[in-house]
Amino acid sequence: MNTWRSSFGALGLGVALSCACAADEGTYQAQGEDELGAESGAYVPAWVRGPRPRVARTVAGSIPPRVAFSPPEWSPLDAVLLRWPVGWPELKPMYVQMVEGFQPSARVYIAVSGSRARAEVLQDLAGCARCRTQDLRFVTARTGTIWMRDYGPEFIHADGALGVVDLDYYPGRYYDDVFPRTYARSYRHTVFNPGIYLEGGNFQSDGRGGCFVSRGALEANDNDEERVFEALRSFHGCQRTTVVDYLREEGTHHIDMWMKVVSPTTVLVGDYSPAGSERLRYPDTVNDRVLDRVADQVRAAGYQVVRIPQPPSRESPLGDGYTIVTYTNSTFANDRVLIPVYGLPSDQRALAVYDSVLPREVTEVPIDSDYVIDFGGSVHCITMERYRGP
Repeated sequence: MNTWRSSFGALGLGVALSCACAADEGTYQAQGEDELGAESGAYVPAWVRGPRPRVARTVAGSIPPRVAFSPPEWSPLDAVLLRWPVGWPELKPMYVQMVEGFQPSARVYIAVSGSRARAEVLQDLAGCARCRTQDLRFVTARTGTIWMRDYGPEFIHADGALGVVDLDYYPGRYYDDVFPRTYARSYRHTVFNPGIYLEGGNFQSDGRGGCFVSRGALEANDNDEERVFEALRSFHGCQRTTVVDYLREEGTHHIDMWMKVVSPTTVLVGDYSPAGSERLRYPDTVNDRVLDRVADQVRAAGYQVVRIPQPPSRESPLGDGYTIVTYTNSTFANDRVLIPVYGLPSDQRALAVYDSVLPREVTEVPIDSDYVIDFGGSVHCITMERYRGP
């Protein structure tokens, strides 16, 4: 198994600020923010949303590109985007692990509110021997939460250039919702708004015109299947969209919590089936059947399904029902894939599944995700790939 290990255990996050100066690209300043307080919404779980207006926000004059293509997640990358957990010490060790894991294969862009937040990032990374702070890029803009996958810019190939799709995000998350336009303005990308509610965690492409969403994508848009399918066809190049069921007691309804497209023909789907003497408990008793249906739906669409362990759910420490734990919430970065692990016996089985379906040159990088998963997501939910241009 081609597995990479982090160079550190417990991190000394209070180390003095490194003298290395990170290059600062993308300095568009939203709302004049330059305070750590701009990050105050960071603790918001992935599933929390406000009341949804009857009509999705649209950008006046937004029309689709003549030719749209949504690259699959294993496509060659130029960079990975993160939103640093400023003022959230429990989460910072995971982010340092991710920077260390991504940097050998891709540049890392970090969204911060201003110079104080940027200084905090550099201080947090000072104890990481393998982290190259001089190679970091910063995007200065106000955001409210860490869930970059769900509100961040979705990169497509549009009419021969790299474009940004700006989907409508949860109501009540204004600064997150405008971030794709903030980013695109700074980097001079054309922005496209399909006018539908959809989060990045609830969309995957096979790179050959096949796309996946959950039923939650339809429900978020008044069950208007025709409108959702047409938006995905026009703005993402989806010629075939497969709709799958979603897990019970999982608040986001995002497919990255239970499945992962890993090649044009192969999809990983979680499996709660007990190993040995293990017994399933609610909600896993119900979700075991849900995932069997998802596997059937994916096979019916013409894909090979490979099952991967889905760890037992646990009561949420946030007082919101249950924590759904998953190995499919991973992120590709060229010849690497960062995979969530939880200190469970099933971790090694999950890594072995990835190893069995990915090319030999791809290295599996385990990322300790036992803390963040209680907030409704993991590695995939807090990262966004910027693909190379066509």
